Amino acid sequence: CLSKVLEFADTHYESRDQVIFWPDLATCHYAKVNQAWMKEQDLYFIAKEDNPPATPQIRPIEQFWSMLKAKVYENNWSAKNRDQLIRKIQKCAKEFDMEPIISLII
Repeated sequence: CLSKVLEFADTHYESRDQVIFWPDLATCHYAKVNQAWMKEQDLYFIAKEDNPPATPQIRPIEQFWSMLKAKVYENNWSAKNRDQLIRKIQKCAKEFDMEPIISLII
C-alpha cells in the first residue's frame, strides 16, 4: 500500500515535502523494512511513538472505515469467504457519496 501513498503524493502535490503519511498502528506500517523504504523515498511519516492509539477524531479516515464497516455488516450480514467479503466491501464503497468523505481527509 505504501507505493499507493507515493502515487497519491506525486499526483496531488508538487513535492513530497508537503505530505505527511500518518499510518494507523498496523505492525506492517512500522516494520523496519517499510520505515527504511519510506525514508529512502523521502516520505515523511509519523513515528510510532508519536502516533497515539484510539484517537479516531484526529484521523478522519477512521470515520470512513467505521461507516463502511457498518454498511458492510448491516442486517447482521456475514461473509462465507474472503472473496465474498471483498466483493461486499467494493459494492458498499461504490454506494458512498465520496464528496463528504474526501472533505474529511483533505
